[in-house]
Amino acid sequence: MSNKSQSPRYDEQDYELNLVVGSIFTVTPQEDRAAFESEREWVQEIQDLLRSEEIIIDLMANPGTNIWEGGIRHGVDLDRLCLVAAYLENGMAFQSILNRPSKEEDDVDPLLEQIWEDEIDTQFPHLIKHQAIDGYYLPIDFPEPIWFLPEADAEGEDPDEDDVELFSFGSAPALLRELHMLRGLMQQFDVSPKHATMKCLNSLMEGAQMSVNTDLPMLIW
Repeated sequence: MSNKSQSPRYDEQDYELNLVVGSIFTVTPQEDRAAFESEREWVQEIQDLLRSEEIIIDLMANPGTNIWEGGIRHGVDLDRLCLVAAYLENGMAFQSILNRPSKEEDDVDPLLEQIWEDEIDTQFPHLIKHQAIDGYYLPIDFPEPIWFLPEADAEGEDPDEDDVELFSFGSAPALLRELHMLRGLMQQFDVSPKHATMKCLNSLMEGAQMSVNTDLPMLIW
């Protein structure tokens, strides 16, 4: 398996959110030994944390491998896709969401906040309850996204908010099922395949399918 895609499928500058299927490692030992060793410690820590949640996966294999790249034009497209999913499953009209300007930032919707706080159940947890930037999807099945928060320091104090680094891991097979369901619902309401939210859905679906097919994680960054 090649360490690099032979023909990149997109210009990174065209997308606000990039999708990559491949190794969590960004370098190989041959490229930069010191950087690789630093990453290896972090990947091992993540693998151990996942194991503590009974999610068993080998993240150490094939360092530097990158087999597929895609992207989402605007970050807000992913936000709105999540919102459309939430509105649809709760029987709420969602068309006004699709009519908003493509680059206009949205306020956080109270419905999404309720889902994030587990006050309302959702059929789309791996879409809605997952970190949009620097989030990972793993090629194995599990019911809910896993979030890792920094632990309190040795004196029992919480870390400074500016230093907090959160990681979330979703399931690529579960995401794929959610996206198939959501696409069917959106098609019932005649959402155009050319609309930004549908393009976003299709990009995520392609990446999730590639993750499942190759048994490699998908990263959103």
